Amino acid sequence: MLILQTKECDAIKVKSLQILSLEGCYNKDWVAASNKQNRLKSLQCSICKQIANNAMELTCNEHEDHNDALVVGEQCLMKYLQENNNQCPTKEHNTCSYMKGRTIRRFVNELKVICPRQFVSYSNQRVGIQKREGGTITEIKRTCTFKGKIEEIKEHLENACPLKILGCKYKDYGCDDILYDYNFEEHLESQMKKHLHLLSDHIAISQKQSQLNEVNCIVVLAFKLLFEEKKQLRLKIKEQGDEIQSLKLSNDDKHSQIEELLKQKQQWNEMKNLYNNLLQEVLKYQVILFYLFLEIDELNCKLSKSNTENGQLKEQIQNKNYEIIFKQNIKSEDKQIINTNKLVQQLKKDDSITKKDINDKEKLSLFPYEQYIQFSKKDLILPQDYQKIIQKIK
Repeated sequence: MLILQTKECDAIKVKSLQILSLEGCYNKDWVAASNKQNRLKSLQCSICKQIANNAMELTCNEHEDHNDALVVGEQCLMKYLQENNNQCPTKEHNTCSYMKGRTIRRFVNELKVICPRQFVSYSNQRVGIQKREGGTITEIKRTCTFKGKIEEIKEHLENACPLKILGCKYKDYGCDDILYDYNFEEHLESQMKKHLHLLSDHIAISQKQSQLNEVNCIVVLAFKLLFEEKKQLRLKIKEQGDEIQSLKLSNDDKHSQIEELLKQKQQWNEMKNLYNNLLQEVLKYQVILFYLFLEIDELNCKLSKSNTENGQLKEQIQNKNYEIIFKQNIKSEDKQIINTNKLVQQLKKDDSITKKDINDKEKLSLFPYEQYIQFSKKDLILPQDYQKIIQKIK
């Protein structure tokens, strides 16, 4: 959030802080200074009555009767819903529904405005507020002539505004004067004595603090040494007490060691007996395993024999199958030969029939000619030319 401040003067008692925010809803008076009032009515936040920033539209079913969109600033709406258990800000009902007002946001971002710092200076000048610079009260001489879209304000304030408030380089040493870009260097030159005085005071205070720190360090070291000596004495006392107890317990330890050795000997004997018993059982299992392996070998031999027999049987079956297939092939070939012989005989018969048909046709073609010859021999005497033709035909 951008905050523009004006300090309180000693002569005039007015509010010492004036704020214009670029994250919450925009100041209505600031926007109205460059725009007409009738254009801004539909853009006001329903909660704070300022110009809605990141406008949201309420879309509850209870607002269907409204002709105009219910506009609320995003920050105002989120804060209201958190504080009022998600109740609608215009009517008291739960489950408030809303959506982004994209057209309203675009329209608000396109509004032309002046620099907010210049607006603050104008409003302060109307009531006679003055700025304090370098211990003296002077009026603001510089102005910002920016006029552009709201979406361009942030970049202008951060980079190009001549009314941007700067802090003095010696602020950490006590200089609280409010400065601007145009009078920053002038302030450093005019207030050099003041800054030197502040530096000397800071150095004196730091020297006193360093002396106090040295004394504190010495005291801390002394306490540490005493604490270590006390700790060492306690350790020595503890070691002496441990030696005394060890001497007292030495005899008891010897007796206890002897008893422990006897117990260990008994345990060793028991372990030896257990080991022997385990060896005997292992030998029994080894014998059993040996016989089992022998039986497995016999079974493997039987299996190999059966496998060979099965292989031989398979070969015999395959050979029989081959013989059967060969015989079937021979039969099929014999059938084919018989069929071919039948076809040959049929072709011969067809050939003889065709020959007979040809002879019959030739006889039929000569039959009228022979009749005519017989007829001419009996009764008629043909002309000489016709007789020649007949001779040629013969």
